[in-house]
Amino acid sequence: MRQNCRMDMGGRFSEGMRSLAVAMVLCCPALASAAGFPDEAEIRCELAVVGGGSGGFGAALAAARMGVDVVLVERADCLGGNSVRGGVNCWEMGAGGTGIPFDLYRRLKQRPGAAGIYSYGRHAAWFDPSREAYPYPGGETVIDPSRGYLDTLQRHGTKGMVADAARVRELWHGVPFEPGAMAETMLAMLEETGRCRVLFKTQCVGADGDEQYVHSIRLVGGRRVKAKAFVDATGDGVVCAAVGCEMMEGQEPRDRFQEPCAPVEATGRINGVSLIYRAMPVPSPAVEPLPPGVTNRCWWAARFPSAQVNHYPNGDLNINMLPTMDGAEFLRRGYADALEECGRRVRAHWHHLQSGFAEFQRFRIGWVAPALGIRESRRVVGEYVLTEHDLVAGLSGQKHPDIICIVDHPMDTHGGHGRGIGELDEPYGVPYRCLVPKGRRNLLVACRAASFSSLAASSCRLSRTMMQLGQAAGTAAALAKELKVELPDVPAGRLRDALREQHVQLEHPMPAALRAHLADEGGRAGEAASKAVVAARPDADREAAVPPRCLLLADEGNKTLMRIRPGEEPEWLVEIPANHRTLQIVGGDTALCSTGSGFWEVSLGTGEVVRKVENFAKVTSAIRMGDGSTVLACGDTLRRVAPDGSESAAIRLERPVFRVLNRTQRGTWLYGDGNTVVEADESGRAVWSAQVEGKRCGIYEAQRAPDGTVWATTGYDAALVQIDGEGKVVRRISGPAEIVPNFYSGFRILPSGNILLTNWQGHGPGNGTKGVQLIEYDPAGQLVWRWRQEPRHISSLHAVQPIDP
Repeated sequence: MRQNCRMDMGGRFSEGMRSLAVAMVLCCPALASAAGFPDEAEIRCELAVVGGGSGGFGAALAAARMGVDVVLVERADCLGGNSVRGGVNCWEMGAGGTGIPFDLYRRLKQRPGAAGIYSYGRHAAWFDPSREAYPYPGGETVIDPSRGYLDTLQRHGTKGMVADAARVRELWHGVPFEPGAMAETMLAMLEETGRCRVLFKTQCVGADGDEQYVHSIRLVGGRRVKAKAFVDATGDGVVCAAVGCEMMEGQEPRDRFQEPCAPVEATGRINGVSLIYRAMPVPSPAVEPLPPGVTNRCWWAARFPSAQVNHYPNGDLNINMLPTMDGAEFLRRGYADALEECGRRVRAHWHHLQSGFAEFQRFRIGWVAPALGIRESRRVVGEYVLTEHDLVAGLSGQKHPDIICIVDHPMDTHGGHGRGIGELDEPYGVPYRCLVPKGRRNLLVACRAASFSSLAASSCRLSRTMMQLGQAAGTAAALAKELKVELPDVPAGRLRDALREQHVQLEHPMPAALRAHLADEGGRAGEAASKAVVAARPDADREAAVPPRCLLLADEGNKTLMRIRPGEEPEWLVEIPANHRTLQIVGGDTALCSTGSGFWEVSLGTGEVVRKVENFAKVTSAIRMGDGSTVLACGDTLRRVAPDGSESAAIRLERPVFRVLNRTQRGTWLYGDGNTVVEADESGRAVWSAQVEGKRCGIYEAQRAPDGTVWATTGYDAALVQIDGEGKVVRRISGPAEIVPNFYSGFRILPSGNILLTNWQGHGPGNGTKGVQLIEYDPAGQLVWRWRQEPRHISSLHAVQPIDP
């Protein structure tokens, strides 16, 4: 029989950890309701996310984008956690920063000076007396305009800063950003979903539940949040501890997980903490005076610690003592006293830099982070505990079927309390089970308190990794709702497929299609330029400016598939059977193209046909699944083809597929049946539909956008329509007349939110002079780009797949 429990958040703390959690409230503004949020005693939602740091933001955004009603509770007055209020205003280099972190970066790039890419400058370990007057007091990174986001996604493959300096300089690049811009952009992205309510300045002080389920969380002031599912993103595992989950603190003994680098006996030591500060340029060099009570010596260590100094895009310095206080002293003092003491150390450290290194006299302290940067506290025991063994094995040696993000940061304790294994040779993966507290059915954890050993936690604690844990948790919550299962029962394959659709990297090396996506860091400026060109050139005989994009195009009229950059000659062109309607990039370097009797695989680089499977009938679509099988749409039947080409399963659909079948992030099937858009579950049952009116409407293709709406093309009705969750057409796009709208067919939703689609003009050869067959609309319906096809190569396009920008 389940026993109901009501535990305060200190219920399972040691004294040091209890004082930490209670005192964390002291650094926050006065607690109050968020503006515009009702003050009802009980707030209800489908998913409650507690903590608005990187993990909480990722969870809330992923779930809300997939249609879940989310409430996000945050004790501070802004989002971002350590990344914003803790002063960690930089994402370190490392594998796995794809998905939502890249979406966020791309939004930041639209704001002048909000984000940049750094390369390493000087470092004490690289001191060269022939070129430098003195060893730099730590490490320095500088803004490098020649680098892009892709350059920030690898740390592994070096022997370390001392032994492999040249390779470190080449590989290690990070993302510094303005904290205010980060917090504002996070909030804007959540607000745009229309499904996430954020409750600022509100502390979670406890939770109610039983041995398996959380029923509600309790907020300061007596209010409660009731939800079907919960995500603990508090950093310290507040919700997990409050409902009695088994927690880990400090270093585990070696024999608990058989970790070679763990101490023989358990200890209470944790990673060191930092208080980060910002220095701003001044017109006249000077040494700032020491505040009363602060001396010019290092009273807490044998010498002043080294510092990591990152340049902001505007030239300010972000300075991080490594560390400001070791973990044992932090726990002994408690949060409030530790924060005050670290403030004194910051002033002494800054005086040391200014007194010993004249270059720092050209700056003054402009800001000290209002919160400590905490690297480690307590951790939950989950259905699987990530350990040193996972780090050593890497992806090539791990056998987990449920990996939901990848990491390549080494063990990094910032306190010297554990030896490490050095830099990694390859990334490793974090299983979904690390987010599931042991025995719990409606609770996930997406923060540094996830199920990691102390050593593993020192590796996978970085901000982008936490954000990806959150993205996995939010996606799992949405799938659990969709599939009507509990959180631990979300199928690993479905979750991984949904994450891949959200551009999360789960394989190494990175697939070519994902690399192409990450190479597009904006597109907004290009879109604006295209709009200007269209406005200036209304004549249909004049071609709009051509973006530097590479495309796969399927030509139904000429029965060909080609790789081409608009405005140039095809890079290759191959003849292919009729009814080749769908295109998908698989394995990074291969195009999967459906045919009327199956599918072909074509090399992206050369156009060589590398495989044919053609023993089926009435095929209109082919989709490669995460397990290597291929699903073929054959009218009212979906046939699953095993990797060896044999049919392994079949599903009878309640409503047949007219032309193109797509897989959604929810793991359902989306397609057209006559003038109706249909969504079917894995059993073939129609779970949602929307009818589209039109004189000659036949839904050719339908896709769900990140905001949850569905876009569909209507065939001979020559329209692109947007449909809301209730099945109502909220936008209808066609024209202008000069493009000769005829038959809107295959399309792609671009990372910018624009829609690139084909305007088919007729069967057989000779249609290349008709209409404009490749066009791009923005979500508001404005034509932002068009390409008048070259009749020498093209007759009638009906499918498009971008390869790179």
